[in-house]
Order: sequence, then structure tokens, then C-alpha cells
Amino acid sequence: MKFLFVLLLAVVHGCVSVTISTRDSDLGNDFQDFIKLIPVDKIREIVLDHAANDADLQKWIAYVQTDDFKNIILSLEAIPEYIEFLTYLEHSGVHIYEQINQLHEALKLPLLPIPPSHTSKRSRRSLDSMLDEIIAVLPREQLWALLQHKKQNSPAFKAFIARVQSDEFQGVMKKLAAIPEYVVLKQRLREDDVDVDFYIFEIKRWFGLI
Repeated sequence: MKFLFVLLLAVVHGCVSVTISTRDSDLGNDFQDFIKLIPVDKIREIVLDHAANDADLQKWIAYVQTDDFKNIILSLEAIPEYIEFLTYLEHSGVHIYEQINQLHEALKLPLLPIPPSHTSKRSRRSLDSMLDEIIAVLPREQLWALLQHKKQNSPAFKAFIARVQSDEFQGVMKKLAAIPEYVVLKQRLREDDVDVDFYIFEIKRWFGLI
């Protein structure tokens, strides 16, 4: 249990530390504007509470230590277009490699080389109920309004969205969807009542992919 808790702390830290892991750049500043709207402390409390008291979440923390989950990560990172996208983010002022390598360290995976510098809630406590709690504290209308503003007024953010919508990046997503361990992961999430299709739909909607 202690190891699982330490692992979760590492993952949570990687997720929230992005607030201090962008340099002063157009895209980095765009991301910071979104992060400022996210109640990081509340989300941290929700996650840590579930880690301490939720057997279902502890099961999933154990799962991310398995070879199946590690193979998803390593298979994704073997796709050249994915690495190209990470490098684009890194060179645009978003220190994505720092966040990814925190996860690598927690899972005892080799560090990903950083490129050179460039000028409804259920009564049962579960992973799904934790996601519901997190969504409930997000200022979704404000985030959506900011997203539309950035799409219209920020050249850097427009370029970021264009990269996400590009055939090259969508090819990365198709390759990820074909990884056998990823298919198994989605099925396991569905079996635990996580509405995987809803989250995929929402991500696509926010990035203008549907």
C-alpha cells in the first residue's frame, strides 16, 4: 500500500506541476491561462482521499505497475510522429518531457531523452466516482470560453490545435488505438463502469475533432 501511495503521489505531482513547468512563451502562456482556472488543490485532495480510502483506485494504481501498462507507454513512445509532437510542445515552451519523465521514474522506466533546446456520482467509491468528483469542481464553462478565445486570438494556440488536428497526429492516435494493451486497458475501464467513450468524445469535441 505504501508503494502504491508513493506512486500515486508521483503521478499527481506530474499532473499538477505543469503549473510551474512552462517557460515564458506564447503557447506556454496559453496553457497557463487554462491551468489558472483549474482548482488544483481540490483535485489533489480528491485524488489523495481516494488513494487512501478507495480499494478500486488502489487496484488501478497497482495496474499501472504492470508490464501491460508500461508496454502502452513504450509502444506509444516508439511512434516517431508522437515524439515529434512532444518535441513541438517542448520547443513551444511546454516542458512536457519533465512531466513524462516523472511518470517514467515512478514506473521505473528509462527516462525519455529531452530534445535539445530550440531558439454522475456513484455511491461506491471507485475510479469512476473520483473522475466524477474532479469534473464536478472544474469550471467547464469558463474553460470552454477560454478555449474559444484562444482559438480565435492566439496564433500559438491556433498552431497547437492545427497540430492536434493534423493527419500526422491523428495517425499517432490510430496507432495508439491499435496497441493490444491499450485495447485491453479500455475494456478494463469499461468493466469498472468508466465511461471511456464519453471521455474520448469530450476530448475530441474540445479539440475540434468532431
